[in-house]
Amino acid sequence: MPTTERIPTHANLQIPIVVSIVLLSILSLAARTQLLRKLIFATILFLSYFWLWKTQSDNLVGDYSLGLWAATNVFCLNDFVGLCDDVQKVVVRKRKRATVTGREDNARQENGKKEHSEEKEEIWTRPFSRRLQWAFELWTAKRGVGWEHEVPGLRAHPTSNSPAPSLRTPRPKTLLGFILAKIIELAKCGLLYFIGDVLMQMNPSFQTHGPLFTEQVWWLRPTVLEHVLAARGSINATYVVGSVLWVVGRLVLSGISGKGKEDIGDLSDEWPPLFGSFLEAWSVRNVWRRVWHQMMRRFLLIHGGFVADTLNARSKSLRAFISLYTAFFVSATIHYLGDYAVLKDWTGGSMIFFMLQPVAITLEMVVLRIIRTTGMRVPRWMAKAFGYTWVLVWFTATLSVWVEPLVRAGFMEDGWHGPVVLWFAEKLRPEAAKWE
Repeated sequence: MPTTERIPTHANLQIPIVVSIVLLSILSLAARTQLLRKLIFATILFLSYFWLWKTQSDNLVGDYSLGLWAATNVFCLNDFVGLCDDVQKVVVRKRKRATVTGREDNARQENGKKEHSEEKEEIWTRPFSRRLQWAFELWTAKRGVGWEHEVPGLRAHPTSNSPAPSLRTPRPKTLLGFILAKIIELAKCGLLYFIGDVLMQMNPSFQTHGPLFTEQVWWLRPTVLEHVLAARGSINATYVVGSVLWVVGRLVLSGISGKGKEDIGDLSDEWPPLFGSFLEAWSVRNVWRRVWHQMMRRFLLIHGGFVADTLNARSKSLRAFISLYTAFFVSATIHYLGDYAVLKDWTGGSMIFFMLQPVAITLEMVVLRIIRTTGMRVPRWMAKAFGYTWVLVWFTATLSVWVEPLVRAGFMEDGWHGPVVLWFAEKLRPEAAKWE
């Protein structure tokens, strides 16, 4: 339970404000004039401020999740509306003509299926209903899937000679194959969350009044990473369920509209894996670039480029340096506001944690430069072994800075924990206590 009683404030307004922000966000992207977009964005800023500063419920996990979402949405829209000259002309969707099998295209089927080709739609010339659909697709495409700013390599499928570890699966050919693949993926998410949650329940440092993570013996301190397992499992599970609902919904709507059946492979490509393989976590840079989700990638890079332009940075290396630290500062601010939604003060650890990450990446770049300059030859297996150890030590040392204030506020105990999790934790806790 929280360290102090949490008194709800305007809790009944939280969901209506969130719904309003969602609708206004989509509307701001669909608006034809830049002035109207900015006016709507200003309204969203006010609503986000009110939600974060003036409301709170007795649900710490809910407040953190929605507060994090509201802060993320502000920076996402600042990219599209605040920093972009004209989002409808600058941001372009890669549109492919779907393979049509409906009756209206029987004549063309005799000569073969339509070839896939990209088209650029002048969305600013289209009716409001079409612009609204376009805005919804853009706003929900957090990683830019299907857009020209799509994160590179998301939709590549594994090949037999692919050297890089991957979580990607072959393209499904049927709806049943797609659903079965997602059921397996959902089971993996559940297992990962279960393991992480059981381990957190066993760890006394995750209890509100438990010992600090830094007070644990050194060989138990990596247990703070249990939080990462549970977080990844829950986030990915939500994503997998959303992908199934989206694909099935698209198939149903295409059947109702009579436009012809959409290709299940193309639809599944719109939902590439959210996370990368843990096997790629041999550097801090890789963790944030490949292993963790990339839902903030575009607007972080855009803000980084904006700051570099503002400072008139000309050299490539200086621009990269400024963009790196700006990106993590924006991410730190977003998560710091999530902390504030729970703590209602500025004692959260997100700012420190996220601003330490570019320092580690810079250190990795310096070490790599030294190795290359001196001509040192390090065996690949040794480099990887050192890298995994470095990443483990780094996140063991820094993650507790972020997690500690939330844990002491009662965040972990306030969340829902399944009865099976609690049963396993109760049975294993006495054995775990012997290792403290």
